[in-house]
Amino acid sequence: APAAQAANASWTGTTDSTWATGTNWSAATPGTGDTATFNDVGNGNTFLDLGAGVTINTILFDTANAAAYTIGAGAVGSQTLTLNNGGAITMTSSVVNSQVINAALGRGTDGTTQTFTLTNGSTVGPTLTVAGGITGSTGAGVKTLAVAGAGDTTLSGIIGNGTTGTVGLLTAVTTRRPTP
Repeated sequence: APAAQAANASWTGTTDSTWATGTNWSAATPGTGDTATFNDVGNGNTFLDLGAGVTINTILFDTANAAAYTIGAGAVGSQTLTLNNGGAITMTSSVVNSQVINAALGRGTDGTTQTFTLTNGSTVGPTLTVAGGITGSTGAGVKTLAVAGAGDTTLSGIIGNGTTGTVGLLTAVTTRRPTP
């Protein structure tokens, strides 16, 4: 039988905290080329286990109802989240809880030159944290990481080149909140 096609879906957390469990999503489990949206309390399942790793185009934290999620179980960087070429992790302006990417973050699936975006658009105080290391992919292309938005973004892992390519970092702060 042919494999089921993945689709853009929202996390419901109906069954458990495992990404690959289909009943945890509003539609088929999202994968490569798709958007995974986190926009509610996730049924209390907010520490997501990525198993052997997940490749996705976009992670979207959206609405004030989005719980504080941690993507990647176990020790920091022990699981892998790979963004498709040109992929993004985005918090919209309405998000009120901090979000953590605990997995190692891979950028791209080939050596082409690409830009990846981390955006914290929230102006009400939460932080977008990438705790695991950030690496480029195999091949000679430059993988640029653009960090943008009005909210705070923390990169606490090691940022490193891929096998033969290089990693660039571009920050664009449009607005800063005063530090208390």
